[in-house]
Amino acid sequence: MQRTEIRIKKDGKWYFGGSEMFRRNILNVLAAHIVKDENDNYFIK
Repeated sequence: MQRTEIRIKKDGKWYFGGSEMFRRNILNVLAAHIVKDENDNYFIK
């Protein structure tokens, strides 16, 4: 399975595979599951 990154830019816009994500309901679910590891990397769990 190929892994595609979700990125959040400084302006707060979310991107998946280079395309902007704009559906608020999906972004709210993803944002509620962001975690930071011991190396200061962020993941959606």
